[in-house]
Order: sequence, then structure tokens, then C-alpha cells
Amino acid sequence: MTMNNQLTIRPVATDIEAQETRRLLTEQIHARIEASFPTGPVHDDGTLRPTLIGAWQDDRLVGAALIGPAIQAARQMLAGQGTAPGTYQAAQTILRHVAMSEAIAVHPDHRHEGIGLEVKRFCDTWAANHQAHLVLSIATTPAARALNEKAGHKALEATVALVLQVVDQHQRPLHPAWAILRDQSQGLSLWTLLPLAQPQDTPLRVGQYRNEPRPGAWHPQGEPIE
Repeated sequence: MTMNNQLTIRPVATDIEAQETRRLLTEQIHARIEASFPTGPVHDDGTLRPTLIGAWQDDRLVGAALIGPAIQAARQMLAGQGTAPGTYQAAQTILRHVAMSEAIAVHPDHRHEGIGLEVKRFCDTWAANHQAHLVLSIATTPAARALNEKAGHKALEATVALVLQVVDQHQRPLHPAWAILRDQSQGLSLWTLLPLAQPQDTPLRVGQYRNEPRPGAWHPQGEPIE
């Protein structure tokens, strides 16, 4: 993606670019980044893989992002209900069709120029082009929440759990709906999500659970988002 102001956004192409984007993300984001950083450029086979995105202006890195499959969500599902029928298949569906925007950062010298929003939108388009039906992220600051909402993402309240359920081709659930909670001990920490264009037989249902369920519990209830 190239803009008129010479802002170019794309996946990293070299080991040096990967190192620069990792440095910018770790220096500017104080919250813990749970996903592992790729060590270099990632072969693009059209599927969701952990990928570093860079934004360059006049050959200078001014923004960065990390996006990929929702690995932690799939692992939590297996840990919580690994022996339940359909759980492994559901976890694989999440890995294939749910993208996680792990982090976005802008260089301090280039903030308030709209770069973060452009990077966010690029990541959403990248996810849609890599078989994602849903993009998730976790906002840990008011600015991050505002950025997500400006990009069209729905922000859940900090006390609300995200509920995911995977269904088969006949819309029958493969497992009970699962509420993914987030530790609130560090202050603001909330889920944001953007449903992408999906086929009619989409395998995913998304909802929210407002009663602050016990962490790790499975809940068949949920208030549908769409």
C-alpha cells in the first residue's frame, strides 16, 4: 500500500526490516505482547501466519504492526475443553479464520499524522485476504480503543467477555460457546473485534457475556453482536 504522502505499508521483506519493526513495537508498547515475533520475513502462502508489518515514509520506518492467527485463543480453548468432542476441530478453525492484531506502534516523531489508522486498516485488509472471517485485538489504553473504533472495530467493555463458538456446515455447534476473559489487574484491557466478509455458511458465531463469568469457564449463553 502506497499513499500520496509517500507512506508505504507492507509486510517486512528483509531480516533488517523485521528487526527494525520488532524494535519499534517493543520500545513503544509497554503492555505485554503475548505473541512470538517472527524472526524475519514470512513466506506468504495465502493463510494466516504471524507477520510483521512496516510503514515507511521517505525510507524511514514510522509505524509497525504484528498480526497473525489467534494462537492464544486456540490454545486456551484446547486447555479448557481439550477432551470435549469437536474442540480440536474448533481450535483449528480459529487458527485458520480468526486473525489477532497483536500490536500497532507509531514512532513518536510521527504521531497524530493518521499513520496508526492506516496501519490498522492495512492489517484488516491483509487479514481478509488471508482467509480471516474475524479480526480481534486487545486495547490496553484509551488511545488504542479510540483507534480501533475509528477503524470500525467494535470495542467491548472491560468487564465483558468475548464469546466464540464454531459451528459445522449445518450451523450446529461443535462445542459449547466459550468465553475468553482478560485479566483486568493492569487497568484498561478490552477486546475489540471486526467481522469481515464471510460466506453464508460461516463457521463462527461471536457474542459477548456480560455477567463476568469465571475465567476459563465455558458458557452457552451470549448476547450476539451480529
